Amino acid sequence: MLPTPATEALALTFPDRTVGAVSRLQGASGAEVFRVEVDARPYVLRVDTARDGFREPGRQYACHHIAAEAGVAPTLLYADPVAGVAIMDFVESAAPQDKLTPIGAALRALHDAPAFPPLVDYMAGMDTIVAQFEAHAPLPASDVAAFVATYRAVAAAYPRPTDELVASHNDLNPSNILYSGGRAWFIDFEAAFAADRYVDLATVTNFFRLDAAAEGVLMAAYGGSIDHARFGLMKRINRCYYGVMLLLAAMREEPGLRLDGVDGPQLAELWAAGITPATQAGKIGMGLAYIRSI
Repeated sequence: MLPTPATEALALTFPDRTVGAVSRLQGASGAEVFRVEVDARPYVLRVDTARDGFREPGRQYACHHIAAEAGVAPTLLYADPVAGVAIMDFVESAAPQDKLTPIGAALRALHDAPAFPPLVDYMAGMDTIVAQFEAHAPLPASDVAAFVATYRAVAAAYPRPTDELVASHNDLNPSNILYSGGRAWFIDFEAAFAADRYVDLATVTNFFRLDAAAEGVLMAAYGGSIDHARFGLMKRINRCYYGVMLLLAAMREEPGLRLDGVDGPQLAELWAAGITPATQAGKIGMGLAYIRSI
């Protein structure tokens, strides 16, 4: 049963058309996402129920619209930020053998589009997240202190120009990238706002486990000049971000969680085993591996 605002959105978007099968889609965001058939054509219906500092439908839908206009996100057919309901085209995804070339081209198109609405200074937000982790981390005090000291040293070395902000997705993990027609399509703009272009590039590099050769393929498709020193720092900052967020998420699932004496596998071992953050063990393993790889 769809919530009333979703039913009303379908009626407004598709008047006098037949709404058929409705099925729930799996996703990692806090939204309820459905596949809806209208006159036998599939669409995506998204209902955003959770609201917090990042999950703000008005900004999220504005970012999605900009990305769709740039040709790298499904067309947004309906968006009501008050009700938190959006309807968009359905993309039947089929991953190509070479994912990096379409991702690099899509990132270039996105970053060349008008900048997304602002939210926070990315690095100031990182400082806040790391401070939260420092206060509540489920790790021995010495491990936390070493991690925070390393993060602060890397963050202090990172340039923070305010005139180079782009339309940045900020969470391009593999579940937020679809492939169709030889192109990459980005979805789920909950965390999107105007930020540094290296955030998206670093996220893709870390999640897709790119070696130097594969990174070269991504950068060739992206085009333009790259500040490799800056890029290298952001890759480390990005691993801090996902390490902290995964461990904080594990703590929410298991209040009182402590990881004293837990070494955890290396990132390469997790990747080889196909471990993902979909499970509690995956959150803990990947979280530890990320913060220990900076």
